[in-house]
Amino acid sequence: MKDRTPEASLRFDAEVRCLDGRCGRLHRIILSPQSANVTHLVIRLGDGREVVMPMSLVGHLAPDAITLKVASDELKDLPDFVDTDYCLPTVDVQHPFGESCTLMPLPDLGVFNPGPLRIEHHQVPAGEVELKEGLPVLCADGDCGRIDQVLIDPDQEKATGFVVRKGFFFTHDVSVPLSWVSGVDDDGVHLKATRDQLSKLERNWP
Repeated sequence: MKDRTPEASLRFDAEVRCLDGRCGRLHRIILSPQSANVTHLVIRLGDGREVVMPMSLVGHLAPDAITLKVASDELKDLPDFVDTDYCLPTVDVQHPFGESCTLMPLPDLGVFNPGPLRIEHHQVPAGEVELKEGLPVLCADGDCGRIDQVLIDPDQEKATGFVVRKGFFFTHDVSVPLSWVSGVDDDGVHLKATRDQLSKLERNWP
């Protein structure tokens, strides 16, 4: 009987290796919140470009290194993680993502014209979420820290939880089960638990 691969704590800056050598660093993890399946990895290449890597091209996951099934020259065919639009604002624009952003230039009112606004869209499949280093973790009674690492079952390619480092609220690193998550949105990861409940969790990750 084959031994089960132990759970791995995957660092967001883990080295990524192609078949012909090192090619980048892990930047973000994309997963399905319903199944906890990790569907894509966002890799930051040496030239600064960020690409979306489907798990079908990932050979092995380890805490400090990820091995791919492709050579570095094949990465150029992967889609960019960030899609950029530019928009010329109107005088009533509230922020770069406001509905009032149109292609009409600012009238000459003697005020500073900021020029085109850069709007970035992350290429995350519909219904899936992205996890990144430093994403806020929100307990039922308020902010309780930031994501530091993600816990992965390498055999199943599933996220099992994440690590919140010790800090203002906790005296030790806290491993939070994914089952405690009630949702993920632009504000962060929302938990069903309170700060006190999290503080009683043991450090049980590698």
